[in-house]
Amino acid sequence: MPNGKGLSEDNPLQAYKIISLWELMEFIDFGKILVSVSWLSNLAHRAGNVPWFRIPVREYELMKERVSFLCDELERLDFPTSLISARELRTIIFEETEVFDKEVPPGTPRSIAFPSLVASRYFSFTQELSRHLEYELYGKLLMILPSNKVGYFDGSKEVLSEEARNAFFSAEYEMDEAGKCFALARYTACVFHAMRALEPGLKALGADLDLSVETNWNKALDQIEKEIRSRSTKTHGPAWKDDEPFYAEAATHFRFIKNAWRNHTAHLKERYDEERAESVLRHVGEFLRDIANRLHE
Repeated sequence: MPNGKGLSEDNPLQAYKIISLWELMEFIDFGKILVSVSWLSNLAHRAGNVPWFRIPVREYELMKERVSFLCDELERLDFPTSLISARELRTIIFEETEVFDKEVPPGTPRSIAFPSLVASRYFSFTQELSRHLEYELYGKLLMILPSNKVGYFDGSKEVLSEEARNAFFSAEYEMDEAGKCFALARYTACVFHAMRALEPGLKALGADLDLSVETNWNKALDQIEKEIRSRSTKTHGPAWKDDEPFYAEAATHFRFIKNAWRNHTAHLKERYDEERAESVLRHVGEFLRDIANRLHE
């Protein structure tokens, strides 16, 4: 996608935004751009080597309109090399032409003249503009996402429930990035971000057990599991009988995730395909949703 100074908040081609092909055609009128370039170039061929190339005023006004359109569009699309040529053409057309005031037959419409050297420069820059535009069009890439992946990229598909977002606000960015990576077929990166999204949940589990857990998952889970084993109805009251299954299941699930996915993803031991990455992404989202009923950052 084009990017750079030509973009604004209202520009539908801004990074990380999905647009339809119809919106793309509405935003970029490549047909008009190519017609304008071709029209200006064809006009230049008419100049030839005549001392005074001249055109009717109405044609000159159209020339000004089209070169101004090109300057605006090329700047908006961030085509810098083509824009230089278009601006040179605009200078020639607006500032270096003259009203043709030599003797003409009665009734001949007023015309605008290009002196010989000006006509030569005009011809040169129209050829240059055509060439540069072709090169820059080759240099721009568009990515088309399958319709079933668009939601992962633009956030319209829920990869993290509202409850989980509220409980683990630090996980929201990671899960959104995981969704984008999945949409772009970066499946191992998708799993990597999903594993990062689980860290707020692991810390929250430790905090709910009055622990300040290690950042290392293995050490953190050792602390959590040791604390769970040390508790009983004698030390923490009758309510512990009802609470224990939640903590034990959550800790067991974190241990499973660490051994099955996190360790291998973090240490270059695994690569994921689409099916497995989607399964992990869904599993992580569901797990965070489930523990959000009891835990929060």
